Amino acid sequence: MNRFLRVLMLASLSIGGVLAGGCATAQNENAGAANRDAANRPQTAPAETQSKPLTGSIKVESRPEGADVLLIPEDESGADPPQPRGQTPVTITELAPGKYAVHLEKTGFKPFQKSVEVKPGETTAVTAPLQRR
Repeated sequence: MNRFLRVLMLASLSIGGVLAGGCATAQNENAGAANRDAANRPQTAPAETQSKPLTGSIKVESRPEGADVLLIPEDESGADPPQPRGQTPVTITELAPGKYAVHLEKTGFKPFQKSVEVKPGETTAVTAPLQRR
């Protein structure tokens, strides 16, 4: 039998002050049910402790635009081969945390290179003022 009908039956059998006691009993039953429901719900982690990004990105710009972008991952064992990543402006996403060399080339301009560190969940900016040869 649902709680509402049970409370109505108790109320109809009660008189005077007992009626108020029946309502209090119903409130206590509802509070107990709410506590039981909360205890049975799956627990979720607070927003700040839920999964954090494992990758970062590099935003590359140049003046003038249109420079070829090469990304060179750097680690303790030496540099890996350069990876072409388009032309400026470009944002290189989903990079593993670590150190990288950003190398830019544009016809008629001196090459530009800068080392940066990628951190999880962050975007590192590189702006290259290219110089004419």
